[in-house]
Amino acid sequence: MNTAIDCVPCFVRQALEAARSITDDPAIHEQVVREVLRAAGGMDFRQSPPVMAQRIHRHLRELTGQPDPYRHAKDAHNRLAMTLLPDLQARVQQADCPLDMAVRLAIAGNVIDLGVTSQVCEADVRTAVDRVLDEPFVGDLREFRKAVLRAGRIVYLADNAGEIVFDRLLIEQLPADRVVLVVRGGPVINDATLADAAAAKMDEIVEVIDNGSDAPGTVLDDCSEALRERFEQADLIIAKGQGNFETLSDLARPIFFLFKAKCPVIARHVGVEVGTHVLLSPKISQALAPAAGVVRQTETAITSIRPAGPGRVDEPGKENADVSETTLPADLQRCIDFHGHLCPGLVIGYLAARAGMQQLAAERSQDEEVIAVVENDSCAVDAVQVLTGCTFGKGNLFFCDHGKMVFTFALRPSGRAVRLCYQGLKTPDIEQMPEAQRRRRQVEFMLSQPAERLFCIRQQPLRLPPTARIHQSVMCACCGEMVIATRTRDHDGRRVCIPCEEDCISRIP
Repeated sequence: MNTAIDCVPCFVRQALEAARSITDDPAIHEQVVREVLRAAGGMDFRQSPPVMAQRIHRHLRELTGQPDPYRHAKDAHNRLAMTLLPDLQARVQQADCPLDMAVRLAIAGNVIDLGVTSQVCEADVRTAVDRVLDEPFVGDLREFRKAVLRAGRIVYLADNAGEIVFDRLLIEQLPADRVVLVVRGGPVINDATLADAAAAKMDEIVEVIDNGSDAPGTVLDDCSEALRERFEQADLIIAKGQGNFETLSDLARPIFFLFKAKCPVIARHVGVEVGTHVLLSPKISQALAPAAGVVRQTETAITSIRPAGPGRVDEPGKENADVSETTLPADLQRCIDFHGHLCPGLVIGYLAARAGMQQLAAERSQDEEVIAVVENDSCAVDAVQVLTGCTFGKGNLFFCDHGKMVFTFALRPSGRAVRLCYQGLKTPDIEQMPEAQRRRRQVEFMLSQPAERLFCIRQQPLRLPPTARIHQSVMCACCGEMVIATRTRDHDGRRVCIPCEEDCISRIP
């Protein structure tokens, strides 16, 4: 992932927090911020955030004269986690599936991350543990179990101090003689080093090595030859934390990424809500890119999709795309689960809703904060409902029967709106393909395109409809059924429903 430019404010905050942990002198704090910004100015923002952070934190250590500015915080987190360890181990052993529980707890431990938030207290950690089964989870635990059973060599890439104790819970469920635990080769933020592995007594249960690098991720070109050799020989790589995801997600290797989506940038590119516990399969797309065209979206594996029935002729690509052994974004999978099958029409709505929400910088609507206007009643609308939270029931989804693949999204109360019109971009070289392969190729092609190629996108003000209201219901004088008062008609002095009025009119000679 090359989203470093989105992370510059975090880099500055991290450096300032580290400086504050060393001295209360405001002049030094100001110098640190100035120097970090100057250092950032000479960087290549096409690089991953951990590459930038590595350079910034090297500069920070030079400025402060402290080789490990976060050492006191790491020691505190290690002590806290070790006090929790016996109870956590008991929780794993008492679970119906200890491995699954260990995965969830290992991800919960990813809350101990000073690279995202300036402070992590004991209450944060205990809350993460208490809610481990209630937090949203995206991933295929069964596929992970199968990968563990098949693997002869397992490389476990640790993330943070304190969190490494939670990693121990998962490592204890793995075949120890096949596992090597990898920590950072030098101090950076609160990432785990050999000292933290020793504090968690990891060396008593598994082989531990460092990667020879002080980047807050796994930058293979900067790692030791020993680590690169282990990495290439591994049958399974378990990579903890967002930093490892940012540096390794483009590689075609058998990697499972485990992390809590704490950063909005990461969450957006993975396709999940902030706070989601993520277990991403080894199948990482090399084609998907959002509208910005620079960051690939990570995907989860889809192994089978239920066949669909025949579709309406006015819905492009309604027939089931029959994508098996293909990888899809996690938020698209939620659309498939809701809709019942994957098809090009659903993907059009998915991409339109995703691009529209990105244009408005909007979160999924909990009430009526977001408004969606659709001009068709095709499969696409189901994806719009899932991604935007706009529904007929909440009164923020509006249907205009114009027969167009046009989608308008707006925000209350500002009225900011964006209109997306699908341009019918043709999928190349599919004329001679069998039907099922052609539909599959349509889906893959659309997912690989930036939104600007698929849609005509226009920002425009929207005259917002009124918020949903609850109206009184009355009894139809003709059929006796209850009907909303605003939908009744007067017929010979009686209040009747619309169907009854139409029936009466049709019988007039």
